[in-house]
Amino acid sequence: MPEYPIGIDTTKVDTEGLAADAAEVGQTIDENKKRREAEAITAKEEQAADAQAFAEQQDPRNAKKWGIGAVTKELSSAVTGGISSAAGSVATFPERTVDALSGEMAKVGVNISRRYCCCSTFNW
Repeated sequence: MPEYPIGIDTTKVDTEGLAADAAEVGQTIDENKKRREAEAITAKEEQAADAQAFAEQQDPRNAKKWGIGAVTKELSSAVTGGISSAAGSVATFPERTVDALSGEMAKVGVNISRRYCCCSTFNW
C-alpha cells in the first residue's frame, strides 16, 4: 500500500458517502440555478408591469383597456387638433385665395380643375 505524506489510509475513505455528498451538492447547485432563473423572470415581469403602470400614469391612452380618463384625453386631443388645423386654414386662407386668383398656384404647378373649383366661371 502506498504511503501518503499526511498518513491517510485510502482503504478507510468512505467513497460511497463522498459520492452521495457530491450528488447532493450537484442537486443543490441545480436547485439554486433554477431558483435564480425564476427570480430573474419574476423581476423582468415586475419591471414590465411597473413600466406599463408608469406609461398609463403619463397618458391613460397607454392602457390595454381604455377607461373614462383615456376617452376624455382622446376626445380633448381630437378637439385640440381640429381647432389647430382649422386655425391654420383660416390663417392661410387669404394668401391661398390671392394665389389661386392671381395664377400663382398654376405657376408653381398646382393643378386646379375647373370641375372642382368654386370659381368655375372665372376665366383662367
